[in-house]
Amino acid sequence: MDDSPYRSSAVSIEVAARGPLAKAIVLMATTGALLGITQLIMTVWAWRIEAVSQNVTLWIMLGNSLPYFVLAYGTYRRSRICACLLLLYSELHALLIVWLFSPLPAYALLAPLALLLLLVIGTQAVFRSHRF
Repeated sequence: MDDSPYRSSAVSIEVAARGPLAKAIVLMATTGALLGITQLIMTVWAWRIEAVSQNVTLWIMLGNSLPYFVLAYGTYRRSRICACLLLLYSELHALLIVWLFSPLPAYALLAPLALLLLLVIGTQAVFRSHRF
């Protein structure tokens, strides 16, 4: 039997596939996919009401939803790099939105903080799932 620390056994895959770690990872991947869907819906909405006059801006907005889907799938497959990038990308995007729409009331800052908490817990779960 090979005792390589870099190769996972069948037992470790079954342990990592269940439990609270798996739920946190699936929740993080679902959140990333929902952020992508929200971005896609907002792009179609802006196109339908002709809120954006240039087509280049619409393509940039449409392309902005693609990283969410790719990183959410990578996180679902337990990629540590994708989890970190999803955390970073979504928080920078949330901070950009808060900055663009500032002055916001104090309770409006709870959404980016809740997103940060959810994504940090999911990222930690991805890193912990590689230990088993």
